[in-house]
Amino acid sequence: KNARIFNIFWQIQVLNNIVHDMNYVASACVPGRRYLPFYIGSGTNLTFTGNETYGNGGGWQFYPGPITNATITKNYIHDETNCTNQNVGGILVQASSGNISGVSIYDNIIETIGTVGNTQQASVLDLGPSSGSFTQTGTTVYNNTIYNSATGYGIVIRAKASGTILKNNIITGSALGAILNAGVSTTMTYNACTAGETCTTANKTTIAAITDCVVSTSNFTLKASSSCIGVGTSVSTRSSGNGTQDIGTYEAPLF
Repeated sequence: KNARIFNIFWQIQVLNNIVHDMNYVASACVPGRRYLPFYIGSGTNLTFTGNETYGNGGGWQFYPGPITNATITKNYIHDETNCTNQNVGGILVQASSGNISGVSIYDNIIETIGTVGNTQQASVLDLGPSSGSFTQTGTTVYNNTIYNSATGYGIVIRAKASGTILKNNIITGSALGAILNAGVSTTMTYNACTAGETCTTANKTTIAAITDCVVSTSNFTLKASSSCIGVGTSVSTRSSGNGTQDIGTYEAPLF
């Protein structure tokens, strides 16, 4: 019931797959079964690029560790977490049996997560354990579009996560808010969200709705008059000679 990749050790690439509709009917979900498109238990130097997942019981789970250096980029994760007892939203990264470090999440679209009436809080991104002896360090989240959890936050950063960096993300439209940050030494700058949402400690781009930045809630390219053009900052995954960048998954065309 999972496209499960568990106890990986070295240099695994998962590229350009579509995984969908594993128990997409909530009434068919069996307690104790996850119905996840990807369930990664442990490994080193992992790459997930260009995949699309939708219609599954839950989202992607990187748990329980140890995991070192995982790159998650250019994926489209949408319409996930259809099991009403499921707490794995878009992507959950959580150390429980070993430390997790060096996870890089960038240039992804993660949207429409969870079902109304879900008994669990299923956030779009859920980073770090809340307690325990294992830690999660150095997670970077750059240039993602993070939109619409029906029952959770855009991003949750838990107490045992340290050194998490969030930059150049659109984070809006989730039931409980944009970000819940309980982590240690979290950096949140140059993100876009509404006036009533908290998504940054500096250099916030305030929008009325996600469509201030993108064409529509089904087309996440930046529109010509986008509020998210040229208001981000240069990051390692998308450098800029003049120090500025666009916010969100896509870059605006040069002309």
